[in-house]
Amino acid sequence: MGSLAFASASDMDTWRVASTSDEGTVLTVVSGTDTKAGTFFSCTNGTLKFGVGLEGGDLAETLATDTHRQSRRQAETTIGDGETFESDWTYLPSMKVAIARNEVTAKKFYNAAVRKDTVSWKLDRKSEIELSFPELNDAFKSFANDCSVTNPDAQ
Repeated sequence: MGSLAFASASDMDTWRVASTSDEGTVLTVVSGTDTKAGTFFSCTNGTLKFGVGLEGGDLAETLATDTHRQSRRQAETTIGDGETFESDWTYLPSMKVAIARNEVTAKKFYNAAVRKDTVSWKLDRKSEIELSFPELNDAFKSFANDCSVTNPDAQ
């Protein structure tokens, strides 16, 4: 079980390490502020995951809680000037978090974060959210380096 390094959300949006492995590998990074919806990338067991917190607050703390309720939802996404696409998501209502159900979708959002693209995202039965990713910093770069999906040379 990895250790959690809770870096709390503040008024300035940055990538923060949310969890690491026992060896110090960065497993999850989060963004967002107390008032701005956050996002996260996670990389475990050779799989890249992406999720959106629908409300402001400490997303790292939210992700550390347990929940069993979930529903499958569709989301409509436009990244930058690209075409709109639909994808499957798992919505966790008690956490107000949605997680992309497939890695192809997660990779599209990862590339958008690296390119600093703006993203228009609308989860079924929820309001549209404009996602903007923070500048790439040491936390994000460590994640990208440690994840075997984004860096095939990582273990």
